[in-house]
Amino acid sequence: MDSIFVIVASNTVALGVLGYLLKQWIEKRLSHSLGIELEKFKHDMAKELTRYSTQQKWVNDKRMELFVQLSELLVAMSVELKLLFIDIRVKGKNFTDARAEKFCERYFEFNAALHKNELFLSPEFLEKVGSAYKPYFDIALECMDGTNDMTDFLRQTLPSTIEEIAKVADAPRMEVVRAFREAAGIDS
Repeated sequence: MDSIFVIVASNTVALGVLGYLLKQWIEKRLSHSLGIELEKFKHDMAKELTRYSTQQKWVNDKRMELFVQLSELLVAMSVELKLLFIDIRVKGKNFTDARAEKFCERYFEFNAALHKNELFLSPEFLEKVGSAYKPYFDIALECMDGTNDMTDFLRQTLPSTIEEIAKVADAPRMEVVRAFREAAGIDS
């Protein structure tokens, strides 16, 4: 009976040692495998981060170039709107029609540039910027339609000084500039 006990005890000890060694071997293999997987994951994440950073920089650079282009068109459109309002206030219908047509052309150029580059701009930004001058575009169209109703109405409601007219006509430009600054992340 003692020999059976010794055999069972030695087998138990041998199995325990073997189990412990097997456990150590499995832990080492798992830790090694996990270490390799972790390093691979870190490498893949670093690669993705680099790609994303490069892509974001490119998009941001493209957006800034676009803002410069749109700003130039915006200034031209703003000048035409100011001149339209001044013409409405002090000149006759013939001058107003020509100036309204020039404003509409600038409006179309601005909107075309916006929509050609909408890939780089959010829909909210496009809506905000596109709609800033839309009421003034409608006014210009009404001025060109042949009736004097809108021209006469504006002649009566526009301020009397050029500075005040310029302020009224500059309001949509300032709204668009605020949208540009917000989209570019520039504190206003």
